[in-house]
Amino acid sequence: MWARAAEHVEQPVLKAEAVVTQRSYRRCGPSLQSRDTMEKTIQIEASNGARAGERVLRLRGPLNIHTIFNFQSAVRTEEAFASALIIDFKDVPHIDSAGLGAVVAAFVSAQRQQRKLALVGMNERVRALVSMSNLTQIFKPYATVEEASRALAPAN
Repeated sequence: MWARAAEHVEQPVLKAEAVVTQRSYRRCGPSLQSRDTMEKTIQIEASNGARAGERVLRLRGPLNIHTIFNFQSAVRTEEAFASALIIDFKDVPHIDSAGLGAVVAAFVSAQRQQRKLALVGMNERVRALVSMSNLTQIFKPYATVEEASRALAPAN
């Protein structure tokens, strides 16, 4: 009898919370389904850099647990051909901890292979995450692709 009474009391509370959650998403903008789709999509465009052996990866979309596999694959592909890789975060709205881990892994991989890696165009939100994680000691973010290219250029 005790378990039955507790079950009866909890059920209406859960239903009420679900209704409130659904309504709040409708008022805030895109539906829950479209937000979920946006969170799972990243576009990665690879191009030649300003110098021989330099490649640029331009990211569009969040770098998170849903998109890191595409990111890691693109980085591995480019590292095979490039002596310097510039990753442009200009169109990345945010990064979660999995995305940050993927960026660190790319940096470590580049160091092991004696290749150069630069990160550019990070917005305030992404820079704050990098700074809070004390990763600015490991890699220096650059404002533009051109600035990173000059910094990565071999010394004459």
